[in-house]
Amino acid sequence: MPQSPYELHKDILLDDSYSTARRLQDFVLHQYESERYPFDANQCVGGFDSRHLQIYSDLKEWFSNHGRDPVFREIAEIISVRRLKEALENLEELDHLRAMKPETYHAEIGESPVDAHKSAVERCEWFHRRYVAQGTLEE
Repeated sequence: MPQSPYELHKDILLDDSYSTARRLQDFVLHQYESERYPFDANQCVGGFDSRHLQIYSDLKEWFSNHGRDPVFREIAEIISVRRLKEALENLEELDHLRAMKPETYHAEIGESPVDAHKSAVERCEWFHRRYVAQGTLEE
């Protein structure tokens, strides 16, 4: 039997240091639990280079033919746990920021604490909306 593309590309699927790897992770999560993790190939695949497009195609075909094999499940569960950890850490930071007085926020030299706080809250809120939209957290 040929080697699973999930096993073959495990390093890429578990690498979160570049956006295309993250999009492939989104696809794996969608395969893992499609009703929870939405995935729109039209919004992602068009930006893939030929290598990553081939990986996407291989994953899609393998899953169609072999379903949830043990390597697939292991990778999907690792990605899911990591995403949940990120989302919860972001939510904790957002709660912390919302609870503090903006004027006490530590700002960089030349930046007002209030402005820096506002930017930090907006960043955390953006990530929170993204985690909710991606199915990692419920509202």
